[in-house]
Amino acid sequence: MNVLRVNLGNKRITKESLPEKYEMLGGRGLTSMMINGQVPPDCDPLGPVVRNALGQYRTPLNRG
Repeated sequence: MNVLRVNLGNKRITKESLPEKYEMLGGRGLTSMMINGQVPPDCDPLGPVVRNALGQYRTPLNRG
């Protein structure tokens, strides 16, 4: 499975293969683990790190 990362700042789309530790996850579990790995636990909840990490996550199991 691949992950598309969309950077709206520089208008780039990159395709990455899904890290092996996430292969058995899907839907909300996958997206929660990916965000958890990108956002430090002590960051400002309204700061730029969180705003940049959150986005529209879609997987075959999460069509919402």
